[in-house]
Amino acid sequence: MRGSFGFSGGQAIDVVVFFNPTTGDKKGTTLMAGKFEVYQDKSGKHRFRLKAGNGEVVATGEAYETRAAAIKGCESVQRAAADAKVLEVEG
Repeated sequence: MRGSFGFSGGQAIDVVVFFNPTTGDKKGTTLMAGKFEVYQDKSGKHRFRLKAGNGEVVATGEAYETRAAAIKGCESVQRAAADAKVLEVEG
């Protein structure tokens, strides 16, 4: 996983993940691009959302007191997802 973090304008964090969904190999051949967006909600709290390459929101973060804390939340998700396994669980 690699990313470039720029916060001008829309304050988006671009993330590029190399992942082969067939083998689960993170060095695979399929390129999936997404981005974290950091924003301030109506109550003044800072949040992030993770959008897939097609623009669909695939995850949202909790409310943070500061923009810096929301950015750290994005970074935490990136670290956690780097080695995350996909498991099927019963409801």
